[in-house]
Amino acid sequence: MLKRKSELTRALTPRPLSVAIASDGIVEWHKYTGGEWLCKRFSLDEWHRIVSDVDNDEEWENILRSSSYINCYILKRCKSHETIGFVYTKHEDNNGRIRSVHGGGWGKSMELSLFYYRGLILMINDLLHDGIRVRTSCLKDNTRAFRFLRSIGFVPYFYTDTYVYMWINEKRLNNSIIYKYLYQ
Repeated sequence: MLKRKSELTRALTPRPLSVAIASDGIVEWHKYTGGEWLCKRFSLDEWHRIVSDVDNDEEWENILRSSSYINCYILKRCKSHETIGFVYTKHEDNNGRIRSVHGGGWGKSMELSLFYYRGLILMINDLLHDGIRVRTSCLKDNTRAFRFLRSIGFVPYFYTDTYVYMWINEKRLNNSIIYKYLYQ
């Protein structure tokens, strides 16, 4: 059966792969739709510091497809659309009002680090403005992640033998030196 011209035209109209869910004009977050290999951008040791029980991108994508409580986003520069990092949020309650945030960025330059700071601050700020309580955790021996999270304003509230659990609120975020440097 032949399609009407309007149906054919609609079918051939290019559509964006994903629309930015948050942007500050410099960086933007997009819902992760798959195929953008995240695990391979890190050494396996670095990846396990972010996602401890997943060894490759195929496993990660299977988890994302089958989970209703994990959301994954990729961070892009607005001008070049270069992907520079990712974050996944995990619901810690049945209503999604408490979420833990985890992720990482690639590239070792100071410029890319500042872009990742901007992106994570943007994501956290959006979650807090939506009334969501934001938490995170990192391995105790991951001093780089611990210093990064503390610089944004996260505060430890619980320790185990291997992990540090942290929280943040809007006041702590807005009072962090990096927030003031980037946004004021």
